[in-house]
Amino acid sequence: MSFIETGEEFARARAARRILPLLLSPSACIVIAAPHILPDAEAAVVTSAGDVVEVIEKVDRKTFDTLRAEGWVDLHAESEEIQRYRITSHGRASIAEAAKIVVDRGARPDPLEPYFRGADPLSQDAVAAAAAIRSEFARAKFSGDELFDEWREFTRSGEWPGDLEDLPDSDAFARSTLRALLARLGPDLGDMVILVVCLFRSVPDAEKTLNLPQRSGRVLLRMALDRAASAISTSAPATPEIKIAAPSRNHIRAQVEALPEGERTEYLLALIEALLGPELLSPAPWRAFGLELTPNEVRVAFLLAAHRGSLVSRERIFAALYVDRAPGDELPSIDTIRNVISHLRKKFEEADCLLTIEAEPGFGYRLDAPEEIELPGDPKKRK
Repeated sequence: MSFIETGEEFARARAARRILPLLLSPSACIVIAAPHILPDAEAAVVTSAGDVVEVIEKVDRKTFDTLRAEGWVDLHAESEEIQRYRITSHGRASIAEAAKIVVDRGARPDPLEPYFRGADPLSQDAVAAAAAIRSEFARAKFSGDELFDEWREFTRSGEWPGDLEDLPDSDAFARSTLRALLARLGPDLGDMVILVVCLFRSVPDAEKTLNLPQRSGRVLLRMALDRAASAISTSAPATPEIKIAAPSRNHIRAQVEALPEGERTEYLLALIEALLGPELLSPAPWRAFGLELTPNEVRVAFLLAAHRGSLVSRERIFAALYVDRAPGDELPSIDTIRNVISHLRKKFEEADCLLTIEAEPGFGYRLDAPEEIELPGDPKKRK
């Protein structure tokens, strides 16, 4: 039975709708303690990227009960301690209102309002995409036109200005998500999304800013939101945090089966690569560069070198660090990865060996080196 949205119940329904866009990502869910553990516990919206699990927003119990009572979320999985809820198709269909309340713009009119209703309204998926974008924009904490300025620099140079590593994890996570989406949209469509969806500019104003013909902006906006909806719905869920009690065959099998199908191959290749790479545990090849590396540093350096110039995901680095652990050994964590990368960067710099490691926060790392330098782990050397 639906809540009658008056008084307190209206406020609860509004708060619940504000949560819905946060659940659109395939990797997002609401986590709450099992009733027999904490019957009146609050919930939390969490998402994951690689081996990082982030709490996006706390959800009070009344709001969670509203989400569940309205059928906007449903139980997806549970264990002895916790339950996980995901957004339902009914929840996605209820996001039109959420798109207007994600960001409080006071009395400023919403430029998307004409597209929510009328003879030719936006599709539910497009409205949901707009709500998701506004939610990430609010979480990213941009100042003024900062996102638009960064985006124009990216479209000119192909590189994003600013280092996300210096930001709080939640801000960096949201900005990385927006950057990835905008890169998939490309120029023009990305411009319209930032100006109209994020910055609440009117479509005619956006046309003037972008020097577009009159009435072309609404076409581009529709195309942008349709493409954004497709990108959001087809994005593979990020790998959840890998927690394995011991490196047994059964644990590895369980971990692989828990991953989305699109990520299983990469994880297994990382394990195989680590097992078959004879140089993996040997620091000797790195001494030619004036480097004395610890076993963990050797594992990570070998993996990065084997994919020089390409992004190596955190889950692959985790696999390389994990592969030869014995039962009872301490397992690697996100802090382990960060510390190893930090130490490698320092040693590379001190040795002046022309090797650098670049980070893409929330995704992974890339090792760059001059083309003439031969690195341990080079695929051509291992043939």
